[in-house]
Amino acid sequence: SAVITDGTYVELEKKWLADVTGTPGGLSGFFTENNTLILAIVAAALILIVLWRLALKRMVAAETAGLETRLRESKQQRARLASEKASLSALLVNAPYGTLVLEDGGRNARTVFCNPAFVRLFGYELNEIPSFSALADKIIPDEDYRQRFLARWNKGVEEPYAENGGTVSITSKDKKEKKVEFRPALTGDERVIVMFTDVTDKEILEDERQRLDEQIRQFYMF
Repeated sequence: SAVITDGTYVELEKKWLADVTGTPGGLSGFFTENNTLILAIVAAALILIVLWRLALKRMVAAETAGLETRLRESKQQRARLASEKASLSALLVNAPYGTLVLEDGGRNARTVFCNPAFVRLFGYELNEIPSFSALADKIIPDEDYRQRFLARWNKGVEEPYAENGGTVSITSKDKKEKKVEFRPALTGDERVIVMFTDVTDKEILEDERQRLDEQIRQFYMF
């Protein structure tokens, strides 16, 4: 009676009594009379179940297709990145100028790569220079000059790297004194690529030109 209303309950009770007494209008007659309605309800329920399952299958298919598309795009992106990394590595290895890659821009940054041109320029392999400061210790023996160079480098870390380049006097592993131009560049993964160019001959030629200019000026002063 909590689910069925009082009026409906009374009506069902009357139909049950009619079945018991054998009078017309009982429950068996009710279900017989309403057989078509019951079948219609069952058919409608089955149709709803079929439609729900079709909708569920379409939803799962769409989600699966979307996941496959995302996986395919992810694979393609990884392939592109791998190709770009391989191209960059080949470019750095074969570059005509010395190249050093640091994990960041600080003086104690770990060195992660150097190319053959770098080894030819400075004479040191990667395992001999675990950090940028270790490199500075080896190529700049003068303590005061080295500290000024590192201070300038550290200051440049917080500035645009294009403005942090310059020229430094170094001593290579074979004790040759050289003038080296350096140009750092920040990469997308927060690493720093430093490019070194030997400008010793250029500096010598420039010094010779200035000395000759001075001699000419002195000549015309007399």
